[in-house]
Amino acid sequence: SEKAKYLTHWESLNKHLTAVDDKELNYQTNKDVLSLESGRLLKSRFSGFIEDFERVYVVHRDFTVIDLKLRDMLQRDIRRVFLARYKAFFDKYSRIQFSKKNMENYLKYPPQKVDSLIGQLFAMQ
Repeated sequence: SEKAKYLTHWESLNKHLTAVDDKELNYQTNKDVLSLESGRLLKSRFSGFIEDFERVYVVHRDFTVIDLKLRDMLQRDIRRVFLARYKAFFDKYSRIQFSKKNMENYLKYPPQKVDSLIGQLFAMQ
């Protein structure tokens, strides 16, 4: 269906949200900070999600759906595609110090913000 095709744009975000094996999360000696390699692993997952989310969002934010029921349905379907998985990923890994200086850059889209941005899709600007 056309809707299924459309949702594949959003489903692509899931590739960044796979669990990281605990064995891959190594900490620096006597510190709460991840090793360089482990930190890079989480940085690449978060930055990959951010880049793809922004890319998809920018393309789709200018679309307008006048039919309120259809707009709500599309927003709900988009949320269903990746938001629960993102929330679980964010909740688990945002607690880990994986960047010394730039944590806020990687955590700039808490799930509530993503949810809110989805809620703004398709509305007339």
